[in-house]
Amino acid sequence: MVFAEEVVSSWAEAFAMCAVSIAELKQLPLAEKLQIIEAIWEDLRAQAERVPVPQWHRDLLDERRKGVAEGREEILDWDSIKDSLPSHRKA
Repeated sequence: MVFAEEVVSSWAEAFAMCAVSIAELKQLPLAEKLQIIEAIWEDLRAQAERVPVPQWHRDLLDERRKGVAEGREEILDWDSIKDSLPSHRKA
């Protein structure tokens, strides 16, 4: 994503030149905040494989996958889960 890379690059340069406080970020227009968020997510996505995953997370995922494969558990999409919540049920 070229745009996000440009924003990350320009923000990295801006942060190198001067510290930007949270208060200053809160004053930015919504469009600029969204651009910053997009750039941060893009940067995090590019580094995701470097994040250590604890073994217990891997074990839990393996167990859940096994449960689905054996038919003991099922995968539900977010819309199904939302619709099952009392606050989202349609009368």
